[in-house]
Amino acid sequence: MYYQIFVNIMNTLTEKCLLLFARPPRLGKVKTRLAATLGATKTLEVYKELLHTTLATARASKLPLQLHWAAPYTQPGYLQRGSNLGERMYNAMLGPAKMGRVCLIGTDTPGLSVSIINEAFDALQQVDVVFGPATDGGYYLVGCKGQVPASLFLNKTWSHGGVLQQALQECSNLQLTTHLLPPLNDIDTYQDYVLWQQAKAQNEFPG
Repeated sequence: MYYQIFVNIMNTLTEKCLLLFARPPRLGKVKTRLAATLGATKTLEVYKELLHTTLATARASKLPLQLHWAAPYTQPGYLQRGSNLGERMYNAMLGPAKMGRVCLIGTDTPGLSVSIINEAFDALQQVDVVFGPATDGGYYLVGCKGQVPASLFLNKTWSHGGVLQQALQECSNLQLTTHLLPPLNDIDTYQDYVLWQQAKAQNEFPG
């Protein structure tokens, strides 16, 4: 049921493109930090829900969509290319950016909404780069247009609390204008998971 939504995956480039980075849902291969507390089986269930929620939001946006898998998988999509996260993001965004506006998201942020995605693409009509700040200091969305600044992604360190500030400083150095979207929580740790379940119970966001 999770994969009925894998339809109309984009194979050509258009003026706007939404990229989704995801891992194949395999036992023991997803969200290892969360699995340390929840266990591999429960964590796989959680990841499938995150994946399904994000795909549903992406599809509801009605934007051209490219799905990029972190490892070979039987479902439609592309295989991410690069030896680290920055290289994979850069390589995925290059082609679509040449055609216009491109935004890249992951599967860790169930609070992501169609309105936020639309805000990102609208902002790119006025600014060079857009970020969706995550409350852990990273970002859940990055977008650009026309070109992809290599120094935003290549030869960078990842998975630390200063990722967004590092990116904003690089934009400043390059004299690129930026726009920040509303901050959202990523689901990486058990505490993140608990807060997500509480938010769902209060109908604060779908998923």
